[in-house]
Amino acid sequence: MWAQEVASVATEFLTNLETYVATREGYESIAELRLAANRRSLGQLLLGATHMQSDNLGLTFVERVQSISTNLPGYPSLMRAYGALSKMSVMNEYLTHKAHYMRGGEGGMSRTAQYLRYCMAQMEQLRMIKIYRTPVMLRNACSILTHSLTVILAPYFVHAGKCDAGVEDAGFGPWCPAPYVMACLWVLITTLLLNVQDSNEHPLNMLGVDDVFLNLSEEFRDVIADARYQAGSIPDDGSCFDQWRMQFDAKWRSAATD
Repeated sequence: MWAQEVASVATEFLTNLETYVATREGYESIAELRLAANRRSLGQLLLGATHMQSDNLGLTFVERVQSISTNLPGYPSLMRAYGALSKMSVMNEYLTHKAHYMRGGEGGMSRTAQYLRYCMAQMEQLRMIKIYRTPVMLRNACSILTHSLTVILAPYFVHAGKCDAGVEDAGFGPWCPAPYVMACLWVLITTLLLNVQDSNEHPLNMLGVDDVFLNLSEEFRDVIADARYQAGSIPDDGSCFDQWRMQFDAKWRSAATD
């Protein structure tokens, strides 16, 4: 049946999209990937590989980036997801031809094209969320400041740890416990914030409790199962499509006569 074939292709698309989004690529960001491509040529020059070969210095920077990108673990799943979208596009064109329409926007067929366009747009948005990272210099600055301020503020904690004469009589001696508590809280809070920032850089890898867990294929199967249960028996492809086309033809004829 036509609907079952479309549902199968849509499930294939969602499954591969989930796999791609949750796969760790080995590179933290596109900037790191480009840096690796640039270092590859410089390293070969330093090692004395000055001869021009198609797999070494003969490749341009863009070709080296593309070569690394095609060898990433999530690349096959991404290509299969694009392939599923291509299948749905071909099926949409075939359905338009079967309806005896000359263009995809006739007879309400533009709805399927819009659905396909939205699927592509949402996939690209998820891909951008997966590969986007906070600028590397900003992340390094946060890490350096977090670790260095702990050492820089140590004299302040030592100075603040000296108690007044009235506090010494309370039984604490010449040193107060409050600065030690302040130092521990400072290290705890800044370290937690730094780890939270690092965890939020990968919101879709499904490793942390705060990550976005995608279960699109199972949700889609549940929706299809509920639709089949509510609709009862679904007619075959030909009769279902003919009834749908007859209804639209009747509406168009009535609108033309008015």
